[in-house]
Amino acid sequence: MIAAGDDRRVKAVVLDMPAIAGSFDAAGFAPGLLERAWSAREAAVQNAQPSPIYLKCWPDSRPNALGEEGEPSVLGGEAAYEFISGALVRSSAAKTPWENKLSLQSIYHLASAEPRTHYHKIAPRHVLYLAAEVDPLTAPLHEHRAVFDSGDQQNAQFAIVEPDHLATYFGEPFEASVAVQLKFLTSVL
Repeated sequence: MIAAGDDRRVKAVVLDMPAIAGSFDAAGFAPGLLERAWSAREAAVQNAQPSPIYLKCWPDSRPNALGEEGEPSVLGGEAAYEFISGALVRSSAAKTPWENKLSLQSIYHLASAEPRTHYHKIAPRHVLYLAAEVDPLTAPLHEHRAVFDSGDQQNAQFAIVEPDHLATYFGEPFEASVAVQLKFLTSVL
């Protein structure tokens, strides 16, 4: 939303379950995490060459996802564990290495960003706004609908993907979501 709102060269926009508000993201952070992020930001400003501090982003086991063992992750719960487990299978098959970490500076930036304030600037360009029927990660459906309704509707479409945010990255839900996106892009470009 921020890039499309600020860059007039963008011809069409697909917002696929976008992050809309740092305030929403921060509300889901573990207790004390935001305070740690602010402290890390303050230290980074004071130090010309700060060393990043990393956190575990995704749970690494089902008990870890449920908070029963190990270091807590930024994203928790069974849905997060199921998602990352599926992603790891695909990542390993494609030989694309990654590290399960997120910097405290990233937490600071996530909490500070308010992409929804840029949405109205995208018009009159074409927009497809996809929101998940259930989305504990970016915002509830009614919040996404409010962001969509805050902009010009003339060249905008709103679509709901099912069943939930993380489930739409694999299998039939993924195929259904991509089909909607391809249809939109084919019709406007």
